[in-house]
Amino acid sequence: MNKEIADRAFKIITAGSVRTADKIVIFTSDRKKEAEAFVAANKGYALIHTTPAGKALEDLKLFDHMSPKLAYLFWFFLSARLIIENQMPDDVLFFGNPDNKTSTAYGIETPLLYFAKPNVKTLTNPLTGETHAKEDWLDQNIMRGYVLRLTNLYFCGPGNNITPDEDILHARFGEAVDGFPTTNDPEEYLKEYALKIMVAGYLWQHGNFPKDPRHGNDIYSSSLKVA
Repeated sequence: MNKEIADRAFKIITAGSVRTADKIVIFTSDRKKEAEAFVAANKGYALIHTTPAGKALEDLKLFDHMSPKLAYLFWFFLSARLIIENQMPDDVLFFGNPDNKTSTAYGIETPLLYFAKPNVKTLTNPLTGETHAKEDWLDQNIMRGYVLRLTNLYFCGPGNNITPDEDILHARFGEAVDGFPTTNDPEEYLKEYALKIMVAGYLWQHGNFPKDPRHGNDIYSSSLKVA
């Protein structure tokens, strides 16, 4: 791990600006080029890496200097800030590939749109022309239910178990939470752990995620709020 790069990344994600007057467009990583082409051809739209903090983080080329998990965690936190700190249109454009099961867009951005942005009513995928009503996101796996259980597991206890099929985000956050290092570098391990807590805490604070209504064992949900 490049310590200087990691330290700069921490400053960017915590103090850098992700605010824009343009409409935020979200995307899965394998549809980034299509999203960039759209924004380049249409005024009034922005991507995470066209904001000041996003551009600065992208310029660091994190994946060249640290473990993929650590690099992803930096982007997780900035992605959460992007949604919370900006006004979102009622219909959000989402260049999404539903087969990209570990995309930040499905794990961070759409859950925050779902619970923290009540004005957002639909997502439209310009690649397919499909528009999805907010009330259908969970059943259509656009808002991934494992995010709800992940945050509730960390903050409300083991009553909110994550099923094997929905363990993707937990695995991406990493074995660090369970005490198993994913790197031989002690400092990198500590940064992974710190970022995991930062991201989970930010989601909990701003997402107000309830228990996934499709699952039972609702003993903790009375303390949770729906935005």
